[in-house]
Amino acid sequence: MTEIRELKQQKVALFNQAKAIKDAADKEKRAMTQEEQNNWNAVMDKWTALKKDIDEREQLAAMESDIKTGEGRAIHADPGEGEGRAKGLDISRFPARYQPAMRELQQRGDFRMKPEYAGVMDDFLRDGILPNVNKRDLQLTEGPKGGYIAPPPQFVAGLLMAMDADLFFRQPGWATVITLNSTEGYMASLDADPDDGEWTTEVRELTDDETMEFGQRELKPTRLAKGIKLSNDLLRLAPAAEDIALDRLRYKFGVTAEKAFFTGTGAKQPLGVYTASNDGIPTTRDVSTGNTTTAITLAGLTNAKYSLKNKYWREAKWVFHQDAVKQLAAIEDADGYPILSESVAAGEPDTLRGIPYYMSEFNPNTFTASQYVGILGAFRYYHIADSLTMTIQRLVELYSRTNQIGFHANMYTDGMPVLAEAFARVKLAAA
Repeated sequence: MTEIRELKQQKVALFNQAKAIKDAADKEKRAMTQEEQNNWNAVMDKWTALKKDIDEREQLAAMESDIKTGEGRAIHADPGEGEGRAKGLDISRFPARYQPAMRELQQRGDFRMKPEYAGVMDDFLRDGILPNVNKRDLQLTEGPKGGYIAPPPQFVAGLLMAMDADLFFRQPGWATVITLNSTEGYMASLDADPDDGEWTTEVRELTDDETMEFGQRELKPTRLAKGIKLSNDLLRLAPAAEDIALDRLRYKFGVTAEKAFFTGTGAKQPLGVYTASNDGIPTTRDVSTGNTTTAITLAGLTNAKYSLKNKYWREAKWVFHQDAVKQLAAIEDADGYPILSESVAAGEPDTLRGIPYYMSEFNPNTFTASQYVGILGAFRYYHIADSLTMTIQRLVELYSRTNQIGFHANMYTDGMPVLAEAFARVKLAAA
């Protein structure tokens, strides 16, 4: 935490340096010279890079804190050899979000939860050895293609936990993540709230509510496929082939999922927060009043904030691309103070109009008329549905000429906003 605090102090110093350059021009009531503009851009580039680094460090610190406090203590949760393994998988060692689905698999006797299936992934990844457990359930194929395997739930949960540490939407305090033990879906979005409660007497019959309506889009884990290649030598020499595969799959799946959580179409993929849809966030939640056709303004941000009911403010967060944050860094309020508030305390986020703000490279950053450039929302009303169902195919001969083995993995996930009023999209003015 001391290191993060020192980095935040450096960031504040850079911000003050950029402000001084701009203030010098403002004091003389002129635009910045080309040299001043170049210096300002260089300082702000360092500032945005440092902010991104700090945000990532704080996200990792939050995940480590969860692990240490028992929210999740290990990616590999096999009890090990001997008596511990004979008892089966210790589900309590996983984050709470994964436990119900894993417990249901265990209770119904799923073959992947059996003690003899533990540790199967390392043997499969390294040598192509398949377990002699319910082979008909593993969708095996013969010959040069190798075979398919249904990874143990602890491997899938480990992959999801690794993605938790990387992705905005999966961070603690962000989206609501539901783990399922199949690819079956459920209706998640709420189109209409129920009416208010009724004041009544002790024996009066209650009136059934008929106003609450759920949306039409089903939240259903959808197939996400990615391929990775690993060196034969690396697999043979590395102490844990499972860790290597987890790391590569984490990156491959993570980038794809995060992009979809922002801009996915909702058709056989997550419905993103920037996709205007009556199944998610409709255009009635767009706020462009006050902005220009090319830039965000203080008035536009104020309008966006106050378009959100104040009950959501305490948990709301802004998200922008770093290009937008560079614009915001130059905006001052009526008293001449920057609208971005810099934090120097570890674990305390920077704020915009009193609400924490974050940067994502996947956030839209096209500054032309009628484009989305930011969002304010209570992100727990974005739901992510993960399935512990997964398959991996081992390709032996296809990449043999380069001394590699290919792995084609299929995981299943989906996501969507479930309450439109909990979000406000920042949009540039129409031409």
